[in-house]
Parts: sequence; C-alpha cells; structure tokens
Amino acid sequence: MARTEAVLRLRELPRPGAWHFTLPLVRAANAVAPGARGFAREREDGELRTLTLTFSTAGFDFAQVDLRGLVLAAAEGDSDMSEEACPKGPAASWRRLVGAGVNEALAGAPVAVEVRTAAGAVRYVRKDSHAAGQDPYGELPAAGAACRRRSRSSCSGRGRASGAG
Repeated sequence: MARTEAVLRLRELPRPGAWHFTLPLVRAANAVAPGARGFAREREDGELRTLTLTFSTAGFDFAQVDLRGLVLAAAEGDSDMSEEACPKGPAASWRRLVGAGVNEALAGAPVAVEVRTAAGAVRYVRKDSHAAGQDPYGELPAAGAACRRRSRSSCSGRGRASGAG
C-alpha cells in the first residue's frame, strides 16, 4: 500500500508541461541502448486522441523485463536510497524510468496508457470507480502481447481530444 500511496503522490506533483512524461521514457531507452532513437505519432479518432511513442533499443533483450507492477517501480527506492534499496542493471533502470514516465502520463487523466515491448505488453486503464486512496487505473495485460520487432519498445496513451484550438 505504501508504494501505491507514493505513486499517487507523485502524480500530484506539478509538471512543467504536457510532454514532461516523455523525458523518463527517453532516459529509459538510453539506459538500455545508448544512442536509442525515438519517434512520436499522434492520431485522433472522434473524441479520442492516441499518442504513440516508439523507441528503437536495438540489442536489448526485453525478455528479462517484467512488466507487471511497472507503475509501482516508479516509487522503488524512494523510501530508502541505500545501495541495496533498488534492483540494479539496465532492466531495473528501464522499469523504474518507464514506470515514472507512465505514472506521469497517468497524471494527465488519459483513458488508457499502454507499454509494449518485444516480450510483452501492459495497459493501464481508468477504472469506472475506485475507493479513496486506491489507484484509479487498473493494470491489465495488453492484447497482442508482443511487438513483432525485437528491438523496439513503445508507449501509447489514449485520452480525450481537447476542444480548444
């Protein structure tokens, strides 16, 4: 429960801009593949807008990355910053950084956020209802669990398109 509370508190922090959630995602890609490249694509379908960020992380084996509890990984090490507090290595860094990026994206109240790797996928979907102190998003394995290309990871978010403009 403490990590869930920490993650929810992190969502309440002020953000310098709507795209700030992408910074931990870029850092995650660079943690596992120096010189990683990223691509963004936005698509609107009625009131829903889909933003897809794709990162080329050639040479990194995503089979070693557990996607379960990805958002909770954003809070790993917050309470105890000792050397033993967090798992080490590129996969652990990727989990913490992607977890932080997804958590920041969820702060914007999208309908859903999905992370796909060559080894699997996870989706965070807004719940119809939730108790106070609980995460308003549920974690689900995503359909079409793995990408076809082994060297890519992507993060997609679906939210309501803004009527302003």
